[in-house]
Amino acid sequence: PHDSLFGVVRGEYSFHFTFKLEGGGFFQTGVLVASATRAAGGLPVPLRCTWKRRVGELPVEIIGVSSNMYQISADDIGTRIVVEARPADVEDGLYGVAIGEIGPFELDPGTRRSLDNALGTGALRLPVGQSRGELGIGAAPDASAAAVIKQDLMINISADCVRVANTQGSGGREVVAEYTQEFPRVIIHPLDTLRFQLGVNESRTLNLVASSRTARDLIALAIRCFHVRANFSMTPIMRDLLPVHANPAGIGVIAQHMQDMRMNSCISLERLVKELNRAMQQKELSDRVLRNTNFEKQDLQEQLTETISGFTEVIGGLEDQVPDGAGGAGAAWEGPAVTQEQVREQARENQVLQAELQRCRQELLRLRQTREAHAETAQRQAAAYAEDLRKAQADRGCLQARLKEVSFASASAQQQHELEQAHTQELKRLRKDVECLHGQKEHLRRELLDKSAEREELQQNFLYVKSQLDKVQVKLAQSSSSASSSSSGPGPSREVLKHQQTVDMIGEERSRFSLRLEAMLNDMEKEKAYHEQSVERLMTANARIMEEKDRARRELQRVSDVYAQSVKGLQHDETLTTTRSLCEAGSGDPAAAGGGAADAEEVQRLRAQISAADEALTKRAQENESLKARIRKLAVA
Repeated sequence: PHDSLFGVVRGEYSFHFTFKLEGGGFFQTGVLVASATRAAGGLPVPLRCTWKRRVGELPVEIIGVSSNMYQISADDIGTRIVVEARPADVEDGLYGVAIGEIGPFELDPGTRRSLDNALGTGALRLPVGQSRGELGIGAAPDASAAAVIKQDLMINISADCVRVANTQGSGGREVVAEYTQEFPRVIIHPLDTLRFQLGVNESRTLNLVASSRTARDLIALAIRCFHVRANFSMTPIMRDLLPVHANPAGIGVIAQHMQDMRMNSCISLERLVKELNRAMQQKELSDRVLRNTNFEKQDLQEQLTETISGFTEVIGGLEDQVPDGAGGAGAAWEGPAVTQEQVREQARENQVLQAELQRCRQELLRLRQTREAHAETAQRQAAAYAEDLRKAQADRGCLQARLKEVSFASASAQQQHELEQAHTQELKRLRKDVECLHGQKEHLRRELLDKSAEREELQQNFLYVKSQLDKVQVKLAQSSSSASSSSSGPGPSREVLKHQQTVDMIGEERSRFSLRLEAMLNDMEKEKAYHEQSVERLMTANARIMEEKDRARRELQRVSDVYAQSVKGLQHDETLTTTRSLCEAGSGDPAAAGGGAADAEEVQRLRAQISAADEALTKRAQENESLKARIRKLAVA
């Protein structure tokens, strides 16, 4: 890949080893990957790696990292990374130790600008979090880890101290770390790209989590820079670099001139430093290109070596397959002496061959004439056969068309049979409905008779009550007249009161009977309407059955016509078949005779099916007639 840089590989090992840097440059944001395969482009091999950080000539092992990947951090700036890779499975047949080295690494431009700004302003403020399961801010060293939760914190780095405070303003006091010879101390986690430890003092260590990998490196570098500034004075270093001599009295002009020269020297030095940095960057870029070119050259050389060895083997095999040339020159051929007798013998043989050639030519001419005659005869026979074949194909087409017509008639008969079955089921259902309606009609008729008898009884009771009421009214009138005539007589007698109560009771009874009579009349009206609806349903069913009868009659007529046409066609086919059978019998063609017998059997079978269909239709028609007659009787009843 274009963003990968390969390191230097050495050592004795029996596998193909690759050590590369991914990330686009020698910066602390990259990732180192050590990989191995059995051969170039083969299966991968698991590795057990030991990572070291080379500071100058002193290698320092990185504790806690044994995988084939390593995340570069701020601890690796200015150093070279060395990896020692061994096969993880010793029993896999691979051996040896591959050593890869790459570096040195520097700070990426973005982090460098942020660090310069922080050092220039003298302060840096970034959000951090606290890891779960570790001691919280303000908690005692022996506090329970289970009671600590992750908090949102803010770390303030200045030239005086490092402060870690809670952004919520509660949940613990602020932690302050003053700059001493050993503290504050930043330890970056070798595997996690966000976690780091901040050693406040000998008894307090905070396990923090940065918001990003760049933020973690920036925090570590800022704390280390301010720690160096606080514990190491820059004055002796600047005095050694830029010495300042005492100005004797009277030579101020020389001192001013020396100061100007020193300023010019500083400016020139800064310009030279910039040019040196630019040259170093170009050199670094050239080194990268050179390393990539060397790596590609090595791969190409390996491929070329494999190709040359393969072609060498192929050429050797081809050379082995080429037979050796026959050695020695053959003996000179000497032709036999030609004699006169041999010449005459050759002349006689030549004459015999010429005669044989002439005879062969005549035979060839005769064969050509015979072939032409046979060709003409075969052509005439082929034309006759083609005409016969055309006629046979035409007859076959006619027979197939007639067979289709007969099959269609058979299919129509089958459809008619299915339709008759459907009609039969419909008639059975209608018959059941009619019987059910007839039963309901008988039940209603009995109820009507009962209601009529009850009505007669009520009328008689009503007339009796009315006559009794009239009698009571007459008696009341007589009593009132007698009471009016005797003005000095006593009050109404007991009999009059009793008659008055009887009249009231009879009036109530009359009202009750009137209501009951009205209810019975309403019920009878409802029964009458229901019977009328039943009669209408019966008439509708009768009309539908009549329509079905007409449809069945038309279908029967159509089937009869089809049957008549089929019979005519079959008779015609039978006549043709008989004629053809006689002709073929005369010509002695047994296959044609067998075909005629098969056609006759098919005709007989079709006739039997048509007869069965006619009988079924007749039977269905009789059933329809009987059912219609029964429905008419029920409707009349």
